[in-house]
Amino acid sequence: MAQSKRDIAYLKLSNEEKWEIMMRVNKLAIAFNNGRPIKKPQGKGIVFNQKGNGLI
Repeated sequence: MAQSKRDIAYLKLSNEEKWEIMMRVNKLAIAFNNGRPIKKPQGKGIVFNQKGNGLI
């Protein structure tokens, strides 16, 4: 499968640059959601909710 120019450019970035991009996107998402994070911890730890998978 061919990668887009955007994918190739992203993959060439350092881990620090990728982190900075992620933080900027997160700040934008919070700004567009009236100052609230898109997702927040629910204090439940890891929850497996599929029945029959042997993990409940």
